[in-house]
Amino acid sequence: MTRRLRWLAIGAVIGIVGYRRLARAGSTRFPGMLQIPAFLRDVRAGMTEYERRQQGDTGRHPGRPASQGRTGALPPGRNRLKAGH
Repeated sequence: MTRRLRWLAIGAVIGIVGYRRLARAGSTRFPGMLQIPAFLRDVRAGMTEYERRQQGDTGRHPGRPASQGRTGALPPGRNRLKAGH
């Protein structure tokens, strides 16, 4: 059991050190690639907009005009499931 824990710890250290070296090398060669904070700001802004739209949802579907909201009726030619199915 001690051997497994030792190899697990060695693997974790090697992984962390390797990741940090790669990240440092990548950030110096490609400075625009690691713009995670900017990406997170965009995601948060998008989620805020989504939540705002959901709170103001009136039953309309995206891409449908407001006059064609949910009416409970199916489109022409579509029937509800029959009792035997």
